[in-house]
Amino acid sequence: MKKSIVILIVLNIMVALALPMVCSVETENVYENNDMFLRLHVRANSDGEEDQELKLKVRDTVLSKTSALLKNCESKESAISILSKNFDLIEKEAEKTVAENGYDYPVSVEIKKEHFEYREYEGFFLPEDTYDSLIVTIGSGEGHNWWCVVFPAICLSGSSTTVAAEEEDSEKSNDEKNENQDGEEEGDKSGENVSSSKEPDVNEDEEKTDDSVSASVEVDLSAVPEEYHLAEKTVPQEVKYDFWIVRFFKSLFGIK
Repeated sequence: MKKSIVILIVLNIMVALALPMVCSVETENVYENNDMFLRLHVRANSDGEEDQELKLKVRDTVLSKTSALLKNCESKESAISILSKNFDLIEKEAEKTVAENGYDYPVSVEIKKEHFEYREYEGFFLPEDTYDSLIVTIGSGEGHNWWCVVFPAICLSGSSTTVAAEEEDSEKSNDEKNENQDGEEEGDKSGENVSSSKEPDVNEDEEKTDDSVSASVEVDLSAVPEEYHLAEKTVPQEVKYDFWIVRFFKSLFGIK
């Protein structure tokens, strides 16, 4: 009995001495400026080839209009205010483009928060976070979508395609492509080509690459803060030390 007590005491002393060495380290990416971005989300009426082409034409119209409206804008809050006051104008211009291409789909515009996974674009990246997003819905909005950034003015009009911007892929269509890439006909949803440098987002309705109409836009990297440039990418980290004994007593006494 005494021997067991001695062993227990020795073990307790050893554990106490080892505490400084027994800890877990948690690292978190820390980006202070994520909230400065206003994303752009254009929802196609359907996955039909013509509707996907129309989506890109509406995108160009919207980017042209937002670029003009936000020319002297200096903050995201100001951008949201300006765009909110011009929803009718943006909708009218988008519907004009729809009509010019022989369709009568209605177009709706709104701004709300959406969650985005980490994403690499041509020359820059955006961390996983919840962003404010300008959402343009064409018709039923049931087709795959196109994403970029409307403020700062990073993604410019698609009529000048000097640098490729992102045409994001749905997680579902990307998985199907990998499973069916051999023997699939061109134009099949699961077999269309996707950019190998892009990772799928969590939203299942995201965009697949459409080569029938240029999916590119001009990207102004000068509008992207340097910390988001891929060429100079350094991941700032916040290190948190978490001793297991501390976790034990916190859980024991219900301390958060």
